[in-house]
Amino acid sequence: MNGPLPCLELAGAVTAYGREMIQATKKKIETHFVKANGYSHDAEVVYGDTDSVMVRFGSGDDMSLEEAMRLSAEASTVCSAEFPSPVRLEFEKVYRPYLLMAKKRYAGLAFTAADKEPSLETKGIETVRRDWCDLVRQGMEQALQLLLRRDGADGSPEAIAYVRGLCDDLRQNKIDFRSLVISKSLGRNEYANILPHVQVAEKIRKRDPANAPRMGDRVAYLVLAGAAKAKIYEKAEDPLYALEHELPVDAEYYLEHQLKQPLIRVFELVCGDPQKAEQALFGGGGGQKVVFAQSTSSKGGMGMFMKVRPKCLACNTTTAKGDGEPFCAACEGKGSELKQQVQEACVARARQLRDQLAELRAHCKARCSLPSGAFPELAPDAGSVVSAVGAETCANVNCQVIFRRVRVAKDLKGASDALIRLKVADW
Repeated sequence: MNGPLPCLELAGAVTAYGREMIQATKKKIETHFVKANGYSHDAEVVYGDTDSVMVRFGSGDDMSLEEAMRLSAEASTVCSAEFPSPVRLEFEKVYRPYLLMAKKRYAGLAFTAADKEPSLETKGIETVRRDWCDLVRQGMEQALQLLLRRDGADGSPEAIAYVRGLCDDLRQNKIDFRSLVISKSLGRNEYANILPHVQVAEKIRKRDPANAPRMGDRVAYLVLAGAAKAKIYEKAEDPLYALEHELPVDAEYYLEHQLKQPLIRVFELVCGDPQKAEQALFGGGGGQKVVFAQSTSSKGGMGMFMKVRPKCLACNTTTAKGDGEPFCAACEGKGSELKQQVQEACVARARQLRDQLAELRAHCKARCSLPSGAFPELAPDAGSVVSAVGAETCANVNCQVIFRRVRVAKDLKGASDALIRLKVADW
């Protein structure tokens, strides 16, 4: 028991009494709701924790949802009679199906009424924890949605296929950067070990001291592809910097250290044991590893001596005739109709990206600006969310759309360059 005036005796008495109530509830349910008393099944308490008791009255195959709710309401009345007022046991919901992984770790479709749609509820698993990247939450939620089907059918084949497809997308660098960002709070200045978010904070401080994270801020980072024996903190990088320089992520890190264990903990209950779950989801853990080459857009290394020649805007496979030319020799000879189609498509794409960027900037301006007028202790308002050099920035370190803004701005730059090559000035 924490606080300025802790009382361990009182805390121990409360928890002991709560434990006695759970045991009394379990005994009452398992002796009252039995076949000998005229019920169709022998009830079993499968889990009890703090202030809740979960009871299995029968299997989903031979008991309707309405019957389970009726028995649950009856159980609340029977058990409440065992305790002095005002203590009572309330019926809250029916889970169907229900996946119990361990203490304080479970998931299920929760029904509060037979005529209402169920909702997926989870506790203690990675869908609700902040120290995992969003890809884990997305993958876990979708896998659980496929596994926990309302009709009771076996959803494991679809769930396994989804996870394998997700792993393939990750290896092929098809996952959005936003889903791979990990964030941790920046604590004290001295750490026993070098941590990734601390290293990234130091990189940001060197590049832009004015916008460096301060103690207490959450620092976002990505783990990028690097040397085989490189430490994690050496491969950690600011997501915006990685996005601007098109640096590839370390797919195997996210598979091994983010996705694998949370998913195995769920699927081992379906497959029988962790080894079978790993084999089904990841091919025994020996999946083909993909090694990404470092981007030539980097300012360092050999990239500073290399120049990327533009591709043909029509076929996108052959190099254009010259640096400022829009088409290759083959497409140039296909006539004006092809050129007109390409020009119209490029203009439409550029306009769409321009509108998207304006919408995202307006979103930031409305939701991320600092109201320093009402709070004199704050720094002046950030004003425009676009810096003088044109880079996409935001005053809010937890901005939810900054990665989309950077990506759209980068795509808009490419679309604008294509229109320059097409000699389209007004669009």
